[in-house]
Amino acid sequence: MSLIKQKHQKLFEKKVLDLLTDLGDVVIIYLQQIKTVCAWCELDSATDRSSGIPKTGVDWETHANYKGNTLRCPECFGVGYTITWDTITLSKTHIEDISGETYVKGKVAYFPAGTKRVTGLISDVEVGGNNYLEIAKKLVIGGNDYKLYSYEKLGIKSDYIFRAIVERTNIIEV
Repeated sequence: MSLIKQKHQKLFEKKVLDLLTDLGDVVIIYLQQIKTVCAWCELDSATDRSSGIPKTGVDWETHANYKGNTLRCPECFGVGYTITWDTITLSKTHIEDISGETYVKGKVAYFPAGTKRVTGLISDVEVGGNNYLEIAKKLVIGGNDYKLYSYEKLGIKSDYIFRAIVERTNIIEV
């Protein structure tokens, strides 16, 4: 016999969804990188890097990054691949600043300047067995870069929301 009935679970899920719908802050998470062969230079199969030779019909001098070096590709800078980052945008998240002394699980903890607690739906960050929050290169909140510090799942019987602590990476202290 289960103490938590289906109607309780549905009520909890509806109330959490209502709460997160009212919040509406946006977090952008940068995900795993997408690696593509450079379109400006030939790839050396032995080294898996740029050969330093432009592809047929491509003129490096027309590229915006060209600096007069004819042995280094202006697009990939000799790597042989270009890297772009895939992104996902989370709406319906609650973000609060927890810098300084804050109570965490009944104990006082000190967090450096720029530390935030992010709360949102687990279904937004867990897709196809991947937790995009845990594999993120960085998080962008209000134009500032953050890294994941801790992550926990909250809910009854099934996981409905997550709570993550993120720390700002680009603070300049004077």
